[in-house]
Amino acid sequence: MRLFRFRICRIVVFMVLLFLYSFQTHAQSYRSLDDYPFIIILRAETPLEDLNMTDSLFNSISTEIQFVVNKTDLNYKADFFRLFENEVLPLLKDENVSIQQLFIRGAASPEGPYLNNQRLGRERTQVLLDYIRKATSSADAERSFEVAASSVTEDYARLVDLMEEAGDKDARRVRELFESCGWDELQCKTLLGKIDGGALWNRLLHTYFPCLRATRVVFVFREAGLGKELEKAGLPQGVYAVTHSAPSGIQIPDFSSSVVENVTPDYSRRHLLAVRTNLIRDFFYMPRFGFAPSLDVQLEYYPLGGHYTANASFTWSNHRHWDDQKFFQIRDAKLELRRYFKGDGSFTGLYAGIYGEGAVYGIGLGPDTGWEGEAWGGGLDLGYVVPINRKGNLRLEFNVSAGYIGSVYDPYVYGNPVTGSTDDRLYYYDYTGSPKNFVRRNNLLTWFGPTDLGVSLTYDILYRKPVMKGGTR
Repeated sequence: MRLFRFRICRIVVFMVLLFLYSFQTHAQSYRSLDDYPFIIILRAETPLEDLNMTDSLFNSISTEIQFVVNKTDLNYKADFFRLFENEVLPLLKDENVSIQQLFIRGAASPEGPYLNNQRLGRERTQVLLDYIRKATSSADAERSFEVAASSVTEDYARLVDLMEEAGDKDARRVRELFESCGWDELQCKTLLGKIDGGALWNRLLHTYFPCLRATRVVFVFREAGLGKELEKAGLPQGVYAVTHSAPSGIQIPDFSSSVVENVTPDYSRRHLLAVRTNLIRDFFYMPRFGFAPSLDVQLEYYPLGGHYTANASFTWSNHRHWDDQKFFQIRDAKLELRRYFKGDGSFTGLYAGIYGEGAVYGIGLGPDTGWEGEAWGGGLDLGYVVPINRKGNLRLEFNVSAGYIGSVYDPYVYGNPVTGSTDDRLYYYDYTGSPKNFVRRNNLLTWFGPTDLGVSLTYDILYRKPVMKGGTR
């Protein structure tokens, strides 16, 4: 009888403990590792949908990897990779927990062209996601998990959070500015740049913007059993309960509706075709002739991404100074293939190119000095492109070309070179031999060396329509 009562007591105690544990896990359905808040542990019985990953919660617990300005290359010396290798990968191999979900978001800072920042946010998301997928599949090929991916073009909400956390004296003013324009990114960018004549923008650029060039992540694991199994796995038992709400005026991304298997950038308003003019040719001055501006028009085609673009140009001038017997007439066409070294789809910075061209010309510097003929050539270009407005659709380019020019030509003079007569006011080839021996274009010019110099303005005139590939957002 006593043995029976003892067994009954053990059963009651066990049921009470089980009830208390169930009550605790229901009230506190997830927690974070004490030293690594970006690793969330869901209780075994907690549905994944119960994890309400708000914008504020994500910002407060995520870990990040920062990027260099206008770059999407991973810096493997960043702390994230040490934490990932030492804390995340061992959990993938632990039978007591299983990975459930990855929240990942890439962003760009406000400086630079808006369209380029869209690309940076998406590609920074993609490059880190690719790394994590490869590393996790190597650790355990049988485990799969959902990915909630999003990107931020210019993370003004994060900027306000950072300023408020730092107690910045201008935090309130910046928040009120953003709220006044409804957090519209393009309008925010314009208004922010005008505060204090640009002085505030320059301070934010050096103080906060580096923190915005980042991709941030949160890993979600699930317990495989009850507390004893976790103790065996060496996992801390502390509960991490966060009930943040998003700051007023900040739109919360709906992570649950953005689950994707793979993140493929969607490009909106990406430049397709730009027009360019060489200012040196537009305002050309030729010694012994004078001011001789040319009409110089270039068109550059941009693919969706990568390194290479195609450029075509045409130069036209038609100066005829009859009273001085001076002429400057050129028709020049050029085709060029360029390779931009950045390879990030922005098509700015340093580039190298290869070109070929052909021309017809007539140049006269006086009654006794003139040439007409045809020319051809080819060579290499080296240039540098700099955006000069915030949208990035207006750019300044510097370039130099070198290579080969060949030309066949004939010199010409004013008046008959044999008789010296100018009564008929005609121009003649500068030839005094027998007419039956005359051969047109009997002179050849060959040149190796510098062939062109450019300081050009470029403006985008055609854009691609928005394209979405793969997944749902």
